[in-house]
Amino acid sequence: MTQTLFKHDLVDELGWMTFSIILGTDKRLLAEGLASMAFSLRHHLVSSSAGVCSYYQ
Repeated sequence: MTQTLFKHDLVDELGWMTFSIILGTDKRLLAEGLASMAFSLRHHLVSSSAGVCSYYQ
């Protein structure tokens, strides 16, 4: 569903939580071949549990 929203240019804000853990393989959220999107980082927060919360617009 996420890839379809990006493909049809229906995403204008993006909240992203990143953790430094790799648990295996699965589908990529942002597939290869998707058109470039122009998001700008608006705010970020580094948590005490080594996670990063980023808000793009």
